[in-house]
Amino acid sequence: MKVDREIEGMPKMDQAVDVEQGVWVTDFMQTSSYMEGFTCEGAADGISAPVGLSDAGEEIPAERFPPAMWIGGSFKEPKKLKHIFSAGGLFAVSGAFAEILRRHDLGQNALYPVTFLSKDRTTAYEGEYFFLNICEQKSGFDPERSSNFRDYRERPSPRLGGTPLILDHGDIAVSASVLDGPDLWMDPTLATSHFYKGELARELLAKKMFHSSGTESLSIARCRVIDADGTVIGGDA
Repeated sequence: MKVDREIEGMPKMDQAVDVEQGVWVTDFMQTSSYMEGFTCEGAADGISAPVGLSDAGEEIPAERFPPAMWIGGSFKEPKKLKHIFSAGGLFAVSGAFAEILRRHDLGQNALYPVTFLSKDRTTAYEGEYFFLNICEQKSGFDPERSSNFRDYRERPSPRLGGTPLILDHGDIAVSASVLDGPDLWMDPTLATSHFYKGELARELLAKKMFHSSGTESLSIARCRVIDADGTVIGGDA
C-alpha cells in the first residue's frame, strides 16, 4: 500500500511512501493543535503526577486517571474532539483509535476509559474515549544518522534530543532493534516522541486518525531504520 501526505490533509509528496514496513514517529504532544483545555476535580494537585509519569513513559495505575474531565472556563470549547489529543497533558484517544490499537501488539501499554464533558460539566462529547498510557520504552534513536532534531547531547540529560519543530519523512533515524517487541512505544532518549511500527501506522493513516498540524510539520512521519552494520534497511525514501 502506498500512502502520501494527502492522507493527513497536507500537500502531496513528490514520491509516495510505503507504510507496510518500517517505523513511524509522531510528536503531536508539542503541537498546539492537538491540545485541548480539559481539567478535572483537584487538577492543580492531582493531575501533575500522572502527567509527569505519562511524559516519561512510566506505567500509571488506572486509579490515578480521572474518570471524567471537562473544558476549563478560559479555554475554547471544541465542537468535536480529535481521534488523538492531549487532555490537560494526558494522552487521549477516540474509541476508533483504541480499536485499531487493540488489533496490534500493545505490550504493557494500556487504555483507560474516560468521559469528556463540555464546560457545563454535564454534556458529554459523543463517542468513547480512553486515556492512553504508553509505558513501553525502546532506546533506538540514532542522532548520528538523524538529519533534523533538537540536539540535547550537550545537556546533562539522558535524552539525546527532541523531535524537530518541523517534522518530515526521514528526519529521525532509529536502530533496527526497535522492530522487536510491541508496536507502540516511547524512546527515553528522544523527547516528545511516540513510535509506531509500519502495520499499525498503516491502519491509523488509512482511517485518518491523525489530523493536520496546521503547519508544514507532518503529524506522523516515517523514520530511517538502520541495521547493526549501518545499512539503511527502511525509510530511505
